[in-house]
Amino acid sequence: MKVTKPICIDDDLIKELKNINASSLVNSLIREYFEGIDTKNLSKLKQMYSEKQAKKRVLLKEMRDLSKKIKEISEKERKLLKVTRGLTEKEYEILKNCQSRVSLSLAYRQPPLKNRSWVDVKQIWQELKGGVS
Repeated sequence: MKVTKPICIDDDLIKELKNINASSLVNSLIREYFEGIDTKNLSKLKQMYSEKQAKKRVLLKEMRDLSKKIKEISEKERKLLKVTRGLTEKEYEILKNCQSRVSLSLAYRQPPLKNRSWVDVKQIWQELKGGVS
């Protein structure tokens, strides 16, 4: 959002301002003034440096956390794909919809899963539910 604020400028500067982007110049000068980038005050510069370091630490921590979460999710998906590779669509849906081990044992007695080993079916179901239960 842009805000217009009237200011007083000398006549000789107006001719020079017509040749450049005055808005950009004013914005950059005001930003420098308030942020203190061009300041020679050592304590102000040290304060700005420590603030930027703190922001950097927070950002790096967030990036490490995100990277860790991405790796965990990728590992779970890879494991799930490896386990469910041999399942048919119908078997996969049955296992996915089983909420408890009791419903799993009942579903195991039905024809789509009946031909598979109980240990394999239980392992696939546990992986679908997010690990050992």
